[in-house]
Amino acid sequence: MVDTRAVALAAFAVSTVLFAVVFFPVPPSEISRAEKLELHGACREAPRPFEKLVLMVIDAWSWNFLEAARSDMPFVWKAIDAREAILFVANVQTPTVTLPRIKAIVSGTISSFVDVVFNFFSSDYKSDSLISILNESSSRMVFYGDDTWLKMFPTAFLRSSGVHSFFVRDFTEVDDNVTRGLDSEIASNFRDFDALFLHYLGLDHIGHSLGGKDPQIPVKLREMDVIVEKIHMNLGKLNHSSLLVVLGDHGMTEAGGHGGSSKSEVSVPIVIFPVNGAPLPATSEEPFSKIQQIDLVSSLSGLLGLRIPNENLGVSFSSQISDSVWSLFNLRQIVNAFLRRSSSERLLYCKSKLDTVVDQLCSAPTAHSKIVRPVVRVCQQELRRLQADLMSSQSFNAELLIFSLILSFTAIAFYFSSKTKRIPADTPLEVAFFFAILLEPLIYFASSLTEEEHDVWYFLYSSFLMLSSVHSPKSRRRRWNLEDSGESSFPDLSTVFTTFATWHMDAVRIFTVASLLLSRRLSVRKALLVGWILAVVRDEFVPLCVLNVLASLLPKSTYGSFLALMSSFYYLGNSNSISTIDISVGYTGLASYQPVVVAVQIALNLYSGPLIVTLLAKSLEIEGFGDLVVMSRVLSLAITMLSLFLQRHHLFVWTVFAPKFIYEIGHFFISVIVLALINGNVVR
Repeated sequence: MVDTRAVALAAFAVSTVLFAVVFFPVPPSEISRAEKLELHGACREAPRPFEKLVLMVIDAWSWNFLEAARSDMPFVWKAIDAREAILFVANVQTPTVTLPRIKAIVSGTISSFVDVVFNFFSSDYKSDSLISILNESSSRMVFYGDDTWLKMFPTAFLRSSGVHSFFVRDFTEVDDNVTRGLDSEIASNFRDFDALFLHYLGLDHIGHSLGGKDPQIPVKLREMDVIVEKIHMNLGKLNHSSLLVVLGDHGMTEAGGHGGSSKSEVSVPIVIFPVNGAPLPATSEEPFSKIQQIDLVSSLSGLLGLRIPNENLGVSFSSQISDSVWSLFNLRQIVNAFLRRSSSERLLYCKSKLDTVVDQLCSAPTAHSKIVRPVVRVCQQELRRLQADLMSSQSFNAELLIFSLILSFTAIAFYFSSKTKRIPADTPLEVAFFFAILLEPLIYFASSLTEEEHDVWYFLYSSFLMLSSVHSPKSRRRRWNLEDSGESSFPDLSTVFTTFATWHMDAVRIFTVASLLLSRRLSVRKALLVGWILAVVRDEFVPLCVLNVLASLLPKSTYGSFLALMSSFYYLGNSNSISTIDISVGYTGLASYQPVVVAVQIALNLYSGPLIVTLLAKSLEIEGFGDLVVMSRVLSLAITMLSLFLQRHHLFVWTVFAPKFIYEIGHFFISVIVLALINGNVVR
């Protein structure tokens, strides 16, 4: 006989996947081919502003790190103050993880949240980019650093050496290997390449392993400063002009993570050193200019005499670095590219003025700045306006999204209309909390409430514990076992806290698992799974996990166990922001990068609290627990989908609502899989 609930749940899962695929589409590989950047008339003889490029990425180099302490990067600040370098503060689009940031840097495109997943499994990047453009111009390229580049561009480089980007426990050797490759290029006097790409990972790894305020961070910044000085000095020995670009791909939170949209994650420095080139043009008195990260590739294209990538949305700032006519042609190329996307009377006017200025300049190349700068200023203002519109707009297939929503809510109706095990709602307290859990997902329609969801669960859990103690009959009230009477097989509370105070956390882990086995609360297999979870989580969270075990052993309560499950996800350091996912725990017990094991251990850490509660709820045979979990997860995901659809043009769609949807997908599938594994069925 067909299980109606299983079919309905499968249909709901299909509708969710369909919604995600439509809402987060993989961008097309081609839009339209950009014109080749060519000069004409008297301008044909104009040399390219720069002949050689060195691009150095410092992973997780936040603007905060450069701004807060000049002493950490003295050479960089000395060059900026002396007008030997120019500083830009770039705004980074979410998601702030490495793969989409590399795409933005080399192609000038806005990445999708699908790239959060692709970040762990990066593959050949076929879209037009600075790398492919350099290849088509027969430029020789060399790379050392994050192997994500080599997965994206496997055949692009003349020489290369990659380092693992996800083995975050190493922040010394990972950079030494890059510097070793750099030193070999210096030894050959930078002779046989046109573009050198370096990607240093040490700073990012310190953040993931030790936190964003660890004393190792200033040490690493000084190391990077010395490397920048070394590159600059050796480029200065060459007889031709070179461009050194030092930038962060994304920032870092105080906790050391990234992936979200906080100011420290989305503001990064870009420092450009023109070496042996013309002096920097006169600029305003502002200490730095604010740009978008996607502006970099269009600017580099103009400075290197190349065309822009096909899908570029960046606005060139090359005129702030070079007064060369190449910058003017580069700007005209960008105007033409934007006109293919959006017709604008002001932009058409700019194109007309640019064409006139180019003709004048190439027929009589005098008084360059007088006739060029006013036109450049007006065109850049209009391009910025159009850029903002294009960045905030995204076309959605509304019909498919609506279809997936109808399918999901229909599946929910069939699921709950079928015969299910009863979720207890016999007392006024149980009825009240049943409706509280049922209505909780409605907060997902408000961005601020979605960000602070943890407070809702903390309030519900603490309220339930308080009200339960008040309404519980005296005969059923329990207290903690404060003394060892010799009659309880589970450790007394004083012993537990003494253990925390005097033993190493490894001993606490062993002690907890042994106690669960001796008390026969869990089977050997499940107790060992709890042991694995305790081995993966950080030391500071071990006491919380153990207290989670103790709380789960209180008198049986469907709602108490469920609220403990929901609260435990948040009180172990998680949130609805991707930046709080701790990837360093994935390498516990590993000496090398093993993607499957790393992914499993990251998931174990992320869901350590809920997993422990679920295992203990199963062992205690708490009535209706599985049904309540599935009901909550299904409703939460469905409401999140509806909220994301309705808020698809909201200012915070990519910073609040989209990350929440990704989390809810994970919550749903993890819950269904775990319940199916431990019960032999999704609900029991």
